[in-house]
Amino acid sequence: MQIQKYLWGLIGGVLLVASIQSLNALLGCVSFSWPSGIPSSSLDAMTWLKMYVQMIMLAGRGIITATGIVLVEELLFRSWLPEEIEADVGYHQAIIISGLAFSLFQRYIIYYHLENIKVPLPSGILSPYSSLLALPP
Repeated sequence: MQIQKYLWGLIGGVLLVASIQSLNALLGCVSFSWPSGIPSSSLDAMTWLKMYVQMIMLAGRGIITATGIVLVEELLFRSWLPEEIEADVGYHQAIIISGLAFSLFQRYIIYYHLENIKVPLPSGILSPYSSLLALPP
């Protein structure tokens, strides 16, 4: 019974993410294009195979990284930290303090780590968020 509930939740989550991304594509917030470093014609089978293997490895690394981040965030910011703070200051204050800690952690991750990504990103990918990411001088 638990597995069935899990699977329904998983299916619902995947459908929700897919519908949000589809809406982004329909509204023009996302554009799909061929990577500029790869010519669109005259590719042999080995080049295609290498390209697909690299894409699958990148997706696998992304899934592993995202899963690790989610587990740490859930265990730290939704379980352990609020309980520890609650013991000292109370439930409502603990929720607020752990929420603030979580938001500061997210700002740190976005600002310091997205700038050092080794995977080439399209130019300007951070530009819509530059005002949010800018630290005071």
